[in-house]
Amino acid sequence: MVLDAKMLPYAGYFGGVSGLSKKQFLKINGFPNEYWGWGGEDDDIYNRITLNGMKVSRPDVRIGRYRMIKHERDKHNEPNPQRFNKIQNTKNTMKKDGISFLTYRVIQFKRYALYTNISVEIGKPPPRPIKG
Repeated sequence: MVLDAKMLPYAGYFGGVSGLSKKQFLKINGFPNEYWGWGGEDDDIYNRITLNGMKVSRPDVRIGRYRMIKHERDKHNEPNPQRFNKIQNTKNTMKKDGISFLTYRVIQFKRYALYTNISVEIGKPPPRPIKG
C-alpha cells in the first residue's frame, strides 16, 4: 500500500513512517504510556502534535512514500477497547502521560556492530474487563 495524502483513511491518520526532532518529541511529551494492546497510540501522537501547534507535513507521493508489508496482528495484541476514549482525552492527559512520567527497569544492554539492543521492563498491562 502506497500512502498518498488523498488516499488516507481519515484526515488525522498518522502512523507508519514518521520523524520528529528531539525538541518536537519532548514538546509533545513523547509517546503515551497508557496504551496497551493494538490501536490508538498513533492517533494520540497526531493529537499531541496538532495540540502543540505543529503541523504534519506529507511529501509528494513521487518523492516520499513507503509500502506497508502485509502482516497479521501479533498474538496477544488484541484491540485496545479504551483507545477511542483515550484519543478523545489527549488534551487532558498528554502532560502527565508520556516521557516525563516514564518508568522502566533496564534488563539487558547489548552492543552489536550496527546497533545497541536495550531491553527494559515497563510493567504489566492493566487487567482487561471481563466480557459477559
